[in-house]
Amino acid sequence: MKKRLSTVLFPWLCVIAGIVVPLSILFYDGPERDECYQALSVLNYTRSPLAPLSFFNGYLWLRFFGETILNLRILNLLCHMVSIALGCAVFFRITRDKLWTAIIFMTLSIASQVWAMHIYNWDTGCYPFAMLCLLSTLAFWRKPSLKRLLTLAITASLFALSRIPCIVCIPVLAVAVAIRLRGDMRHDLFYSAVFLFSALFTGVGILLVIYGGYSGLVEAWNP
Repeated sequence: MKKRLSTVLFPWLCVIAGIVVPLSILFYDGPERDECYQALSVLNYTRSPLAPLSFFNGYLWLRFFGETILNLRILNLLCHMVSIALGCAVFFRITRDKLWTAIIFMTLSIASQVWAMHIYNWDTGCYPFAMLCLLSTLAFWRKPSLKRLLTLAITASLFALSRIPCIVCIPVLAVAVAIRLRGDMRHDLFYSAVFLFSALFTGVGILLVIYGGYSGLVEAWNP
């Protein structure tokens, strides 16, 4: 019975606490000046090109659940939790330890709201994509393949579009791809070029969807 409690019930209680406690914290703070600015950036995502994917996701969230500050805070919490859950999923896959996986999720989830701002912005909006890019990088580094290379290109593009300054990760990863392969120079350069083209193709396609076409994309970057 005690073993069942420690292996089944307690992990689920930790997961529930990692969701309920952070969610309850969101109700206590009043709107801040930067929070209002970020909300305006979300609602006017076509004129906020420095984080197109993050603000576009926020806009879709508000359109579906309602235009309130609380809903943006919930999206902020969701971004934290998804990022943490992805890392915990990898930890569990390696260790197969449900208890410690649940404890880590609960601890990080609560800490993310106790010691962080509760606003949804271009930082929190990119967290899930940053984690996906990191996991894709580790997967490719562990066992290179064309499928993992394309996955890395897509996640790197998503990460860059969620916060435009993060675009620096794409040339860095292109170099990392060549270093990891360590084969013939032409072979390495070919795979780096495939990575760059795939990331560019993905990025342009997503931007055209976000801005509704080429003219909207050009207009977003006009001062």
